[in-house]
Amino acid sequence: MSSDQGGQRGKLKRAIVLTATLKPAETVYKLKRSDLDVRRSDYLTSVERWCQNSLKAWDDAYLIDNSPDLSPQQWSEFSDQVDQRSNGQITALHVDVQPDLKATLLQKGREEAKLLDAASVALRQRGVTYFGKVTGRLFVANVNQAVPPDRNQGISAAISNRLHMSDTRFFAMPVEEWLAHYMGMEADVDEPNGIMLEHVFARRTMTAIGAGSTFVSMPRLPRFIGSSGSMDIDYGSLAGRVKRSMHELIRLPYMRYSVTL
Repeated sequence: MSSDQGGQRGKLKRAIVLTATLKPAETVYKLKRSDLDVRRSDYLTSVERWCQNSLKAWDDAYLIDNSPDLSPQQWSEFSDQVDQRSNGQITALHVDVQPDLKATLLQKGREEAKLLDAASVALRQRGVTYFGKVTGRLFVANVNQAVPPDRNQGISAAISNRLHMSDTRFFAMPVEEWLAHYMGMEADVDEPNGIMLEHVFARRTMTAIGAGSTFVSMPRLPRFIGSSGSMDIDYGSLAGRVKRSMHELIRLPYMRYSVTL
């Protein structure tokens, strides 16, 4: 490693970011897990799982929430619970993102995009240079194999072989990459017409690569544990594990490469 590379590595500050909406806007529909107590339990269970061993390779960890209607008391209680369950390892932050109530009815992805924009700004203010984003109710059991600690310079995401969409439950990249190439994605999300956040994220990744950013393939697909809020799917079930194994077999020829134009 050159002295320049060593200096750059020394400046890196890596953070896991759990995105959360403890109390979604009332207009959000098709949420199988919408009860406040159920959602709180999901997030706190995830916090406990992350704190067992998986944060050792990361400098910081945050749970960032964008609930539009939480009372100050509700947020204070939840923030305290996150702190207690994580023994201070995970910091709870609330970002004030005003929901577009008309869009929220059919376009939940827009609200996630706005949350991530606000989160990236907050991370840079706190000195974070590289972050791994995880949907807050999920735990990635093999996070340090999917994004090894020595891979901090490129964009890492599970993009489909056809390059038309990407899994947004978990990805990692330098904060500056997000600020340069991924801000404002909500304007391009159009769920009623079949354009999901996952499609827009993949397009932005192709644009970033075209602009000279490095893309680093995940050596292993993320192994999720937890439930989907929208569909109540148990990702840790036997069916989920079999599906992931089949995807890894299909993806095997593409699992170890990087791209820089």
